[in-house]
Amino acid sequence: MTSTTVPTELVRSAQTYFGRWKNAIRELGVIQRRKEYAETAAIRYGYESRRIWSDDAIKEALMSASLRDLTSMEFREQYGNMSESIDRRFGGVLKACESFGVPKLRRDNTDIYKFAGYAFEELVGELFTEIGMDIAKQQRFGDCIPDFVSGNTWYDAKLSEWTVHTSDTIKKYEPKCDRLVIVFLRGNITTDRMLTDKTRIVNVRHYVDQLPRISRGFYLRKFSEIEQRIEDEVA
Repeated sequence: MTSTTVPTELVRSAQTYFGRWKNAIRELGVIQRRKEYAETAAIRYGYESRRIWSDDAIKEALMSASLRDLTSMEFREQYGNMSESIDRRFGGVLKACESFGVPKLRRDNTDIYKFAGYAFEELVGELFTEIGMDIAKQQRFGDCIPDFVSGNTWYDAKLSEWTVHTSDTIKKYEPKCDRLVIVFLRGNITTDRMLTDKTRIVNVRHYVDQLPRISRGFYLRKFSEIEQRIEDEVA
């Protein structure tokens, strides 16, 4: 923001009270607020997830996680953006540990994730129906069985935002559908962006917010219970 892009009257008032236009900008904290807005936008629209992490930074984070005895899922929760980069470059957290010679992180309790995944999928189906979506469940299209189908759009329910980077869902589904929507539970609640020309990733809260306020509490409570069950089991 420069003095040439705002009304002359505002510049004159700023000079009267602060001496110079730059002094007014600094005193009023405009630069800081612009910085905070940029950081918020980066998180909301996923710019931060494209950050390029150095090998040293990744190794240091893995070493720290190993020393703290974190599971691979706990690592993803604490290093969300970095874990996406690790998935793209190494094919997963455990493979990155192997590549850097770092003691592998503990594997997660797969049983609880299977239970939670099923519970989340069932709840998403109920939510879709309640907001008026016309859906079909678990239809088979060759070797593909999307969780839900509505018109020409396939929906896949995933527990975590980062799971899509370690699965073959997009590669497998995109050639056979017009649009693919990944609906997730754990991750950035503001996420709603396109991963490819066909695939959108969105937090389940986007659909909860389409309900009347009086109905949202039930789903928010149920989703919270699923998250808490996972945390209790892997703690």
